[in-house]
Amino acid sequence: MIKKTKHILALGFWFLAFGFSVFAQAPQGINYQAVARDVNGNPIATQTVSLEFKIHQTSSSGTVVYDETYSKTTNQFGLFTAVIGQGTPLTGVFTSITWATNLFWLEVIVNGTSMIPITQLMSVPYSLFSANSGFSNMQVFNASGNFVIPPGVTTIMVEVWGGGGSGGSPSGAGSMSSGGGGGGYGKGTYTVTPSSNYTVTIGAGGSVGALAAAGSAGGTSSFGSLISATGGAGGTTNSAMVVGVGGSSSAPFNISGGTGFTGCTSCSGFALLPHGGVAGNGGAGGSGFANAPGGLGIAPGGGGGGSVGTPPNLGGVGASGRVVVWW
Repeated sequence: MIKKTKHILALGFWFLAFGFSVFAQAPQGINYQAVARDVNGNPIATQTVSLEFKIHQTSSSGTVVYDETYSKTTNQFGLFTAVIGQGTPLTGVFTSITWATNLFWLEVIVNGTSMIPITQLMSVPYSLFSANSGFSNMQVFNASGNFVIPPGVTTIMVEVWGGGGSGGSPSGAGSMSSGGGGGGYGKGTYTVTPSSNYTVTIGAGGSVGALAAAGSAGGTSSFGSLISATGGAGGTTNSAMVVGVGGSSSAPFNISGGTGFTGCTSCSGFALLPHGGVAGNGGAGGSGFANAPGGLGIAPGGGGGGSVGTPPNLGGVGASGRVVVWW
């Protein structure tokens, strides 16, 4: 909180980044979502901001292996989104980044000023690494179905994301609910038999009901009995810093979903609104809005945002999960 407060005083605006999501199929990119606010914590609505994304290798001050620029216009809530890897390149080639063999940090520059801290990219590049892992084919499931192992294939890699929990809905004017948890993420490599048939189940995002009701949990995504990831918990209603817990997976490689955030109406002089949890290595959580319904979770597996204000509004719906099969 202290660092964000310093940014407000020095810059006249600050950014609350809700999370990242990544897609490895062409074209490659990392989804980035944030809200721009002024010194009083009010959204900077319908204004153009100049963005620059730099990816540093080895450390936060390491060599810049990729650098690109964007010009984005915020919406009525100050929200904007960008896809890192699809801007105007200044340095490097995004698809040539060696995610598998190095560590990387993301620097975000807004209107010429670097936002501190420069953040290490922890889970995001793993799906990008998958694209260069030796598997030449993939199938994405955003809805439940079946997968038949192709002829001659004896090894597959499977990624699963659980559904995001929905945001809670406050009961009265001025009360605040929490965002839903993000779905868990799992990845594993498995030995299979050609022509075998596997049931693919996609966990649904948590739905919303009535005011004064907690959000509902996201569903579990699975690939047969080989691998699964649970959904995030629903957000709570009128909670005192109680969060929607993220989902999980017992896969060989796994990342738990992020927790939904309750928010704070008196944090260092500005308000933080109740957003949903980021899915493990997946979609961003939905934004929390004042005097409006909670934002929708971003697929795969982002939790729905909570809500606060007058009149009370429903929380946001969680995003569905996903299964990706590589062979």
